[in-house]
Amino acid sequence: MGTYEENAETLFKLPGLGVTNMGGPNWGESLWEICSQMESENCLSGIFASGLSSYSVNQTIHYAQCGIEGRFQEYIPIDDYLAGNRQSDLIDITQIDQVPIVMFHGKDDTTAPYAIAVEISETVPAVTSLTSFDGGHSVFSWYNGEPFWGNLVYELR
Repeated sequence: MGTYEENAETLFKLPGLGVTNMGGPNWGESLWEICSQMESENCLSGIFASGLSSYSVNQTIHYAQCGIEGRFQEYIPIDDYLAGNRQSDLIDITQIDQVPIVMFHGKDDTTAPYAIAVEISETVPAVTSLTSFDGGHSVFSWYNGEPFWGNLVYELR
């Protein structure tokens, strides 16, 4: 997810540009707006990779806030977060127990290291399994191998 400073120059600017989703059908227009407002090195950063399914900017900001602060906390509106309000109420993950969760982890993931995945899998009652695959944090954005799909189908049955 990067540091606070890195995100302040990229991801955290998107709401102010009117960008609410990354990827998806209007991504070309959004990317044009982003690139017209940011330095070229930020515009071309991996966070703005094309070809992805549409996903929420606020959801991504929430993940970044949790990663930067090192805690699973409630979302903070970006203007408040940038003004220095960087911690909010913790989310009690021990209460996540209704929908079964199958966890997958990239062995080379430095964004969410394996030890954190293990801790979460042992803390969240709904986690039914944790399986690791070769690759980093974004491996499942494009991973399409039989081991992954076979494991997913097996776990969902």
